[in-house]
Amino acid sequence: MDRNIKPDRDSNHFKIRCKELGKLSSDKLKKLYKYHNKKYINLAGKSYPLFKILEDTTSSLYEFVGDVDNTAIVLNDIKEGKTEHPLAIKLPCKVYLENPIIQMMPIYKLRNILEEKNFPLLIFEGLEKSDTLESLLDGWFNKAENRTQFTAKIVTPLDPDIIYILLTKESDIDRIPFTPEENKIMIYVGEYNSLSEEHRKLKHVVVKPKDPNTDQLENISVVTNSENVILPTPTIFPKINNFVILSANAGYGKTALFINRLNEWAEDENSESIISWKLYIHLPSQKFDNSLDLETSIKPLVRDFINKDWQLKALLNDMKKEGRVEFFLDGLDEIKDENKINSLNKLLALIPTSTTVVIATRPHAVHKVNKPRNRNLGLYLTLGKYTDQLRNEYIKRMFPKILEKANKKSDDNTSQTEDIPKHKITEITNNLCESIDQELSEKVQHLIAVLAFKQAFQLPPKFVHLALARSYFTNKMVLELGDTGLVTVSDYPDEDSAYGDHFLRLKFHHSTYQEYLAALCLLYGLILDDKLRSEVQSQIMDNRYNPGYTLIMSLASQLSVGEIELIPGYVADKHAILFWKALCDEADILGAAESKLLQNCLCEFSNKMKKTLKKIVKDTRFSTKILKELDKHGKSSRALEEFSITDQSSSPLIFDDSKFKNERLQIQDSDKKKLLKKEIVISSTKDLLKCKGPDYVAKIFEIITEEIIEADREKVKSANYWGMDGGFEAMALLGDSFNYRHAKYFIERIDNYPEHRWNPALKAIESLLKDCTKPSVKAECFKVIEYLAKHALDYDDPGRLIPLIKAVRSEIFESFSQLEDQIRKLPEYSIPNEIHGRPYQQFILKFTFALWISIKMPYAVIKSNDTHEIIIKEEKVKKIKIDQDKVHVWNLIENVINELAEESDEDKKALLLINTKRWKCFIYERLVETAIKNKDNSVLHDETFIDIVVKDYHIVANILKIYHDNELIEAKVAERLLAFINIIERIKSIQWPIQGGIEAIAYTGKYFNQKFADFLLTRACWYKDNRQKALASLEVLDGILQNCNDDDTYRGAVDAYKWCLKQETFKAFY
Repeated sequence: MDRNIKPDRDSNHFKIRCKELGKLSSDKLKKLYKYHNKKYINLAGKSYPLFKILEDTTSSLYEFVGDVDNTAIVLNDIKEGKTEHPLAIKLPCKVYLENPIIQMMPIYKLRNILEEKNFPLLIFEGLEKSDTLESLLDGWFNKAENRTQFTAKIVTPLDPDIIYILLTKESDIDRIPFTPEENKIMIYVGEYNSLSEEHRKLKHVVVKPKDPNTDQLENISVVTNSENVILPTPTIFPKINNFVILSANAGYGKTALFINRLNEWAEDENSESIISWKLYIHLPSQKFDNSLDLETSIKPLVRDFINKDWQLKALLNDMKKEGRVEFFLDGLDEIKDENKINSLNKLLALIPTSTTVVIATRPHAVHKVNKPRNRNLGLYLTLGKYTDQLRNEYIKRMFPKILEKANKKSDDNTSQTEDIPKHKITEITNNLCESIDQELSEKVQHLIAVLAFKQAFQLPPKFVHLALARSYFTNKMVLELGDTGLVTVSDYPDEDSAYGDHFLRLKFHHSTYQEYLAALCLLYGLILDDKLRSEVQSQIMDNRYNPGYTLIMSLASQLSVGEIELIPGYVADKHAILFWKALCDEADILGAAESKLLQNCLCEFSNKMKKTLKKIVKDTRFSTKILKELDKHGKSSRALEEFSITDQSSSPLIFDDSKFKNERLQIQDSDKKKLLKKEIVISSTKDLLKCKGPDYVAKIFEIITEEIIEADREKVKSANYWGMDGGFEAMALLGDSFNYRHAKYFIERIDNYPEHRWNPALKAIESLLKDCTKPSVKAECFKVIEYLAKHALDYDDPGRLIPLIKAVRSEIFESFSQLEDQIRKLPEYSIPNEIHGRPYQQFILKFTFALWISIKMPYAVIKSNDTHEIIIKEEKVKKIKIDQDKVHVWNLIENVINELAEESDEDKKALLLINTKRWKCFIYERLVETAIKNKDNSVLHDETFIDIVVKDYHIVANILKIYHDNELIEAKVAERLLAFINIIERIKSIQWPIQGGIEAIAYTGKYFNQKFADFLLTRACWYKDNRQKALASLEVLDGILQNCNDDDTYRGAVDAYKWCLKQETFKAFY
């Protein structure tokens, strides 16, 4: 029998034999395919020798080949020769020049790491002095918390409240008695290598400042840590780097890196001992399936390389095996459709963790990746820029290949591959460039640039008519576009044309080609003073802050002052000013987005280009901002990159909740009692989630939190610490079952009782955002973050909110829409209207919070005086319209913006925007001043309004000062202030006195009495900072009393004041 004869697929005899044989042993398989060993099977673009498949008995492909039922299919698919990978042509002549791959370091918040409390030793390297660190820790854990959790003095026995101990000598480590259960952390300032081996064995984290040249220690990088130490987001790189982000700017070689990796894999038959799959997927060209089935989702994405069902099944099986499958996902930044992004993130969650995923994107789109909860970020990489030296090296490698290719065509066997002299390379390069220029004629270049601009800015076909109105084109020129090697050409009907015209649609072989040509068209459009110039300037202004257009703006910036004459008729001295004017006019009022835009545009400028630009913009109204950024660019050094990826990892609990969906929620009282016990609420929550499901637990939390809110409704200070002692953290375990009722509890506790609750609430929301996937849950988290921001300056560092904001960035623009709705419902600006629901206080805090977010993201904020709109821009655009009947609202907004304009520093602007005291005072001072101007004393002495003022420590001192200055302090005002003091006088830890209440008492003037005096003395005896405030208040009171009329009330105030001076607590200071 001829063993080379392929069996007939329809042979009944063969089918019977297959059933009898079933799975063949390795030896039998080798015998069966003995005469096909050196033939190939194409697997995802790589030609595998059949013998290689038969050697890897653990691969899914071997399982398929080993089943004799599949013999006919195998024999039909094997090829005599090896084929090249389909993508090999995308790397010309297979020449690849490596540029540096840089592993980026994640940046952590020092406080976040310290609060994990799962290691006893933190080693802080790179500090010459410990003073700044000591001051920082004292502020965090002592002053802000109103208790002592930190010390830099070693006193034994340690106070049981002490958690953090600062050490500067290694010998001090042995003086600290602790057990792992105590959760104490020694913070040693010094080098890890200076420690003894015994101390190095302790669970530890070694950190250093993010920027060693500043005193800012809040942001740090982790040098190393013990294996069993849990770090907060972002997670440190694990040993298995199978989820990788490759983030680099356009032209840095992301795609080339992928193609080269594929080529190396496809050509190598020897180094790999296992059958593997490497699949390149160009994300923008894919149509994603929203199916929750992996096979259905993967199939359309790999169709270019895998078009047989048996190969797809083998791939899916191998995806479950460690180290066999790699996906190269390219061009994430080019996806504009949010639905596609959401579908991609769903797919990432479906891909098994044993499969390697590498995602390439430009930096501005990194945040779009939702890292699956069961993954760790393996590596965050970027690529170094190609230098002139690397470019020359590329040419050296490239030309011999070109010559070799030419020789093969002419059947000339003479070797032409020896090193070419440098001067010869330059000569050939110049000749080649000239040849290319001749091939790509001016008219063809103009045509392709116009079409690139149209597609890049998504303009209608009529733009092409406008841009080419002065030009003449032939069909031959149109056909030449495909010959440029830059594009594939197709046409489509012009829907705007009544004549059924067709217009070209170009598929650029790389998005950078399109962006470069669009930049050329942009500058070309500025030459002629007509509609085209107006359209181009409009596109610049509309899209300059959109990160998707960063490269076009950057390229246009460089070309605008460049020496190379690429655009006929373009003169830099004359036309560049038009580009820079469009780039800088009507700009971002906050400055953060504008600064980022200009930095991106100027980052590639040579000294000569900078000099040219300075000359061009001289004497313009926007020259100052450009010169400022040029100066900043010259001085700045590249710091470690801070990265933010929506982190779904480290989920505290993963369970299948589908089995609970149809169960009726009948709450058992015993379960509720368990969750009410704060000492076991977290462990009980985990148990109940596993056995009864998240919806059941969520319902119990709804009941508990509503009862707590109701019980504390009339209390000034709550004695219920359930939330801060475990309740917040337990509710964060709900994940996607967290809802608006739970968020309401967070908001109530943070807003009404922020002392000690701000930090636990923040940590819980941070944990929840790692685990939740539903937009509705993220929207509720955003509401909580807004209230955390309201109290951030009083109780902690606003910078801790930034990672949370980035995690909910897709919900931010929805919140801007809510702001617009809020403005629409605002009543007339008056005290009576403010009393009911405080609408203006809520509006100003939401508006300034929106501006704070815009600085930190950054988003551009543009004020349109013509249309009374605030326009917030990034990839999305939100226009907040203020209707004509809301002129008072527009005036308030203008006042806020004018106040911000007085601050030139972005960080100071950000601090001002999140200063709740400032903006509450801003609203209430104007309300009071308007009432005074209208001589409306009745509303100024309305009891409800006075109660609002005296109970709010943010405004009480400022408003009572205005009352005093305008002789509006009456007995009723003092009585309402005293009534509130009577309620809070025995609450030791309340913030009202130190934050404004003590200061406000001075403005009671002649209504000051013994009750006020007793309160000042009590506070002064309790806290040193309260005593200082009380002394300052008494000094102001003294000046006020000297100008009061003499009557019985006045004499009572003087007696109370003199009594204070006689007390030992105050006596030493007078």
